[in-house]
Amino acid sequence: MSLPSMMIEAGEQRVGAGAIASQGTKGLGPARAGLEHFKSLTANGAPVEGWFRPDLAKLRDVFIGLHAGDNPEPEIGSAVAIYAGDILIADMWGGWSDRDRTRAWEDDTLVQIQSAIKGIVATCIHILVDRGLLALDEPVATYWPEFAANDKGRIKVSHILAQTSGLIYAEGVAPGDFYRPDAMAAALAAQPALWEAGTQAGYQMVTQGFLLGELVRRVDGRTIGRFIAEELSGPLGADLHLGLDNEQISRTADLVFPEASPQLSIDPQSLAFKAMSGIPGPPPLISNAPEWRRSEIPAANGHATARGLARIYAAVAGSWDDDGLFSRATLENAIEEQHDMVEIVLGRHYHTAAGYILHSPPIVELGGRPTAFGHHGMGGSIGFADLDGAIGFAYVTNRLHARPTNGPRSTALIEAFYEALD
Repeated sequence: MSLPSMMIEAGEQRVGAGAIASQGTKGLGPARAGLEHFKSLTANGAPVEGWFRPDLAKLRDVFIGLHAGDNPEPEIGSAVAIYAGDILIADMWGGWSDRDRTRAWEDDTLVQIQSAIKGIVATCIHILVDRGLLALDEPVATYWPEFAANDKGRIKVSHILAQTSGLIYAEGVAPGDFYRPDAMAAALAAQPALWEAGTQAGYQMVTQGFLLGELVRRVDGRTIGRFIAEELSGPLGADLHLGLDNEQISRTADLVFPEASPQLSIDPQSLAFKAMSGIPGPPPLISNAPEWRRSEIPAANGHATARGLARIYAAVAGSWDDDGLFSRATLENAIEEQHDMVEIVLGRHYHTAAGYILHSPPIVELGGRPTAFGHHGMGGSIGFADLDGAIGFAYVTNRLHARPTNGPRSTALIEAFYEALD
């Protein structure tokens, strides 16, 4: 991947990666200096508000349009945020945080981002690689000896990140085990893989998080949720969490699932159904429950504001200029394409890096940018970095769709952003 040629002017001098650590989710006045503010009600009564750099007026218009119904999938509640380096250049939110539209979406509303958390978990792995505690080409069993059981000694850390480990589901686990990362990890360590590592891709819907979380615990001693809090969210002032406390739950939006959600009608004999091993019930029954939100389910139940998710990806992108979370060499390895296979669980064709998804149309649209990488989540949320401008982009929503792609809402916002730059 070549050095980015286009840099976005942020209107301010860039500062170090930890410079906004004290901002958190409040006190954002300095970060919004130089941005234009808007606040309005759409014709259908949705409140919409935000801040944007003047040249991103089209992004504002598209965001308002999504809440006004100008899309095949009108919003219930959502937010979009963009950083250029350490500079916040767009921060918009609107709609409602519940199905009945009784609670307005606020600037600090959290929402579950589903598999979009996978990219953040991968970022934790690359931090540990940069510190010399993990190596992508090393067998998992080097750090987790029990994992070698049933001829899994050749599975590398990179295979788990690239979705080619063959560990699609955990055998013999009870529904309640989903809330116990130790039980899920133990089951995965004991069982055989479905195929030889690296020969086939299969989306590790929930198992990837438990596998990577156990690796973090083995070499660092912390749970993955604590690692995120202490190494990413805290230092960067990013409102993103894995395992919520009571205050965070109080400002979390409810997920609204589509009536025809495939997650409610998957063939029990299918690989996709098995890939949800350990889930204690259909998603609508659990995703809005306090016990679910308090748990650490590293591939599925991260919660974030758009601003928090974008902030972390901007810090990842900054690593290209040695101003981010790890060295440029670590970043180059992290975003090198591992394969472009069709994964067999949900039948999606991804261009896959080490824990990140590259631009993979039509499944994951990242504005056609060869320097972009990130991860989407079931139902529409997405976060990604773009080395071209040290961009961190995030869109989060509570109205989920049943499409296999990142969908028309985030795609419209991504297109509007990049059109504004051209």
